[in-house]
Amino acid sequence: MLKEFLEDVFQRALEEGAPETANGIATHIHQALDEKVKGQPLGVDSIRSYYTKWKNGKSVSLSKASKNDLAVYLGDTNFKAYTERKQTKKVNTKRYIYAMSVMVFVIGFLLVDRFRPKCMIWSEDRYERCACSEDGSVDVDPIKLKKFRKLVVKCEIEFFFDKEGKPKVFYYKKGDKDLELFNMPTWHPENGEVLRKITPHMIREHLCSSL
Repeated sequence: MLKEFLEDVFQRALEEGAPETANGIATHIHQALDEKVKGQPLGVDSIRSYYTKWKNGKSVSLSKASKNDLAVYLGDTNFKAYTERKQTKKVNTKRYIYAMSVMVFVIGFLLVDRFRPKCMIWSEDRYERCACSEDGSVDVDPIKLKKFRKLVVKCEIEFFFDKEGKPKVFYYKKGDKDLELFNMPTWHPENGEVLRKITPHMIREHLCSSL
């Protein structure tokens, strides 16, 4: 914080037209403090010493009075007020960056969504997005697009039913010993027939005789 504080002080002096020398900057700050500080302001020699050490990357130690004087030069009431202002600025900067990141994400999502195909078509075992001009395409159903799948049978009771015994598999009967299995209670994606809940009877007769 102290290094940043001194950088703010000396950069302010240069912005106000102080000569780019240790003595020039120190004199400029001292004269400004003479108008702002009641009593004896921080001396030219002290300011010059702070600047020289800071410029050369050396450790600088400031008294409380010196920090308060230099904070007044920056427009704050004291050094504590300076640190609070800087902290508030950092917090606001983080909030701004976060808000902008969210905004960019939302705008990006909306742009991508705007130009994504608005239709879907069945492809082997799931729906995929496609151009609405493609034969067999239907309007996008977000749930079906993400979750609806054709299944490959597993002769395990857990494959067909949940822990409460409710069916997890739904079927369409194409012929004897020929069932198409799906994971949602909806319509067949190619012929529009209603998919039926799997039953123990259908499992034993057409899929897994051992169950």
